[in-house]
Amino acid sequence: MSSNFRGWSRRGVLISPESLDSAWSGHCQMPTPLLLENGLLRIFFCSRDRRNESHILWADVENSPPWRMVRMAPEPVLSPSGPGLFDAAGVMPSSIVRWKNRLLMYTIGWTVRTDVPYHNAIGLCESFDGGLTWERSFSGPVISQGKNEPFFCGTSEVVVSDGKLDMYYMSATEWRTIQGKSEPRYNIRHSVSRDGVEWRKDNPVVVDYKNNNEGGIARATLMSYQKNTELMFYCHRGIDGYRSGRQTSYKIGYSSRIGENPWVRNESKSVFVTSPGSADFDSEMECYPFVYGSDDSFFMFYNGNFFGKSGIGWAEME
Repeated sequence: MSSNFRGWSRRGVLISPESLDSAWSGHCQMPTPLLLENGLLRIFFCSRDRRNESHILWADVENSPPWRMVRMAPEPVLSPSGPGLFDAAGVMPSSIVRWKNRLLMYTIGWTVRTDVPYHNAIGLCESFDGGLTWERSFSGPVISQGKNEPFFCGTSEVVVSDGKLDMYYMSATEWRTIQGKSEPRYNIRHSVSRDGVEWRKDNPVVVDYKNNNEGGIARATLMSYQKNTELMFYCHRGIDGYRSGRQTSYKIGYSSRIGENPWVRNESKSVFVTSPGSADFDSEMECYPFVYGSDDSFFMFYNGNFFGKSGIGWAEME
């Protein structure tokens, strides 16, 4: 990373679970912004119902700090699907891209299993009215387990590049038993598509584990920084005890690359220039980042403690 990059300054909570209707039991997870034609910024996120199943909602805010709230979605734009389908137990937003005459939203589908706690796959939804309404493109996922990736796939970042789509997505490599509980491990892979539907199958790992005690790397988000340099932010955690307590819980890290060179992890220090207070929403955890902006004005939306139960916060690039 360039020595000119100082890091991110924490700015606090942007969307709190307390602002949601009482029908939702908490959590504002996976902030995924979309700039609307009317100039407002629509931040898609998911919240959980009384069955602990995720639905996709949104909040419209002004497109600059302090991101004044304008309105909240009166109802979900996407909800869990039918029995036996890949997103029957929950659906989350992950990435939105403008492609030809429509918007594509890549989602995370959830199902419950009996041998391990859950299964994820990547779904696709489309909007032809600027992000007001969304429809599933298919009943099944566009990326899921297969002969080269036998476990599951989750978060994704999709970007348009030279007439094609690049995806940086979470791919599980194993389930490990820790103190009698099954815990997944996952890293970041890269895939390519010409139409947003059919994706290359033999996908390389681009951000791998630091060591055998690292449990997961998730929610990649890319940022062009200075000439010919890209930064990839994500959250990473330990394999054990990561649900509470700061030591092994999710923290936001980053990798960098110059041109088409391999990604290099740069996590010798925190990406934040300020530390959280003991009562702050991100005092124990930082997860699911999304970088938004361009040129010299970059912002990061992210979740804090308990995987988003404390809300969505934001940070500003120094």
